[in-house]
Parts: sequence; structure tokens; C-alpha cells
Amino acid sequence: MPPPPWPLVPSLLGEWTEEVCAVGGRIRAADDLDRPAYLTITERADSGDYGALGALIAQRHARHLMRFVVLNVAGPARLVPLAALVSEDFSLAALRQAAQHGRLDAVQGADGGWRSSRKALDAYRATKHRRRPKVQQ
Repeated sequence: MPPPPWPLVPSLLGEWTEEVCAVGGRIRAADDLDRPAYLTITERADSGDYGALGALIAQRHARHLMRFVVLNVAGPARLVPLAALVSEDFSLAALRQAAQHGRLDAVQGADGGWRSSRKALDAYRATKHRRRPKVQQ
């Protein structure tokens, strides 16, 4: 996309600002953002300590890479870290517990991290609420 001609930039920027203000309310960049911690981190960055801000940005990028890129690049049978399989239905803790108890077909790597596939997650989802038959004594 080519940039607009220089003389039109102020008017286009003004139009964009009016459109954003017309939306009203606040636009949140992240629903799970811990606002007090974020404000503390930005204050530290303003005073010259950029480490915590860099760590927060790196953490967000890693989370989004796992959720959107890794999962979509890998095929349905390819093993991916459990963090890439997190969704509204299953949290990372729930997937890890299912893997540890053998309900989710997953393998634990040498680094201690669990890996599973979309195919295994779909199979787990299909059997999740199914009751086990009672054992006859």
C-alpha cells in the first residue's frame, strides 16, 4: 500500500481520529491484561528500566505465535506444545492435567513440556463428557 501524498496526511489523520472517537468507549488491546502490573511496567520503562516491558512484549508475542501460527502451520496430526492448543474450551492447566492423567493423547518431551495434536484434542473433546461404565463387582 503506497503512503498518501504528504499534503493529505493531516486531513486523513483528522478523519481517522474522528472515526476512532465516534466508536466511543475504550478499545482494549488485550482482555487478560493486568492493568496495574502493566502500568507499573510502563512507569519503570519511562524511568529507563526496559527489561520488564521487553519481557511482557516477548511473552505476548510467544503466546500469539503458539495460538495462531504454530497451530495453523502444523497439520492435524503434528505434535505441538499444549500452549498452542489452548482455547475457550480448554485452558493450559486443563490440557496439562488431562495429559498427565492419560485422558489426552500426549507425550512429554525431554524438556518436561507436553505436546499433543489437534487430532488428539478433537478425540479428547468428543469423549470428555461421556460417562465411564460402572465396574461390575
